[in-house]
Amino acid sequence: MQDKYMQKIYVGAAVLFAAIIAMVLVIFLVIVPLVKNVTRLAFLDILVAPVDASVMINGEEYRNAIYEMEPGHYTAIVTREGFNEVTVDFDLEKNKTAGLYLYMEPTDGDWNFYEKKENQDSLEVLLRLNNYDSDGEEWWPEISPIQEKNGAKEVVEKYKVKSILPVNISLCGEVATRMTCNAVKVEYKYPKKCADNLCLVISGRSKELPSEALSEIREKFAEGGFDFDDYRYIYMQDSRL
Repeated sequence: MQDKYMQKIYVGAAVLFAAIIAMVLVIFLVIVPLVKNVTRLAFLDILVAPVDASVMINGEEYRNAIYEMEPGHYTAIVTREGFNEVTVDFDLEKNKTAGLYLYMEPTDGDWNFYEKKENQDSLEVLLRLNNYDSDGEEWWPEISPIQEKNGAKEVVEKYKVKSILPVNISLCGEVATRMTCNAVKVEYKYPKKCADNLCLVISGRSKELPSEALSEIREKFAEGGFDFDDYRYIYMQDSRL
């Protein structure tokens, strides 16, 4: 009799424990997300160049990313040593994504900062902020940089060819195997032969750049709206292609 009584107690305790666990799971998996979604339904997409700039929004620091935030009015103060400070006021609305898109102007007016090897991530952002997208993706929301600077436009004009790179070419014999094909690739890199500056690097399996490959490269550049002769290039042999 006592054994049955104890068994009932154990079963009851187990049921109670399972119910408590289920309730906790419901709270954390259902109720908490619902409450969060009700109070935080605005999103902010931040994209700033240079990429290491400090973005302070209402006293809190942010980086380049997409954030879920409470709807309301905000003030962003963007700072970085060597660049002019930028202050922006904006509003976030429920169920909408806003974009904080801006690039900073060098204090000394020297836009070469964005072209240096160690700052290539910032160059990519600068290009994107001037209606260039290396991935071919559409902006959402539609991009609208906060400022227009002639110096930035000149840099972008110089490197907008990145939108069609890399260019890949394969010159094959009658039997299309790796041994009978001469693979050629055109990229933008920072080789030592260009004094660590950005320039077109043409890589191929052969010791010298085949003339027919150069002709195809010119055609692909022309198809993209670019003149290959406007750009400095070097050729490098790469047997791994």
